[in-house]
Amino acid sequence: TVGLRLTESAREVTVTVTDQGPGMTAEEQRHAFDKFYQAMVDGADTRTSQVNAEEYIEYFEKFLSEGKDVLHLTLSGGLSGTANSARIAAEEMAGAE
Repeated sequence: TVGLRLTESAREVTVTVTDQGPGMTAEEQRHAFDKFYQAMVDGADTRTSQVNAEEYIEYFEKFLSEGKDVLHLTLSGGLSGTANSARIAAEEMAGAE
């Protein structure tokens, strides 16, 4: 079971996510990325991919056109450029209204 709680104060909203599911065992956690790292050792072209603003817009417009609200959580902008892409998409979509 995954729970989501929003707590609002004067200047911020705190999002708390809880997961009561079985999760991964300690042994599974220790080896979660073994296949990925082995692929790197074997010469595979491994990389991550940043979602661009256009992809965000295309994805979220479906929900918004149905009258649904969207809450998107991403890594800190200090860790990933994805946060900036999401911000740009949100600004573009707000400007289009």
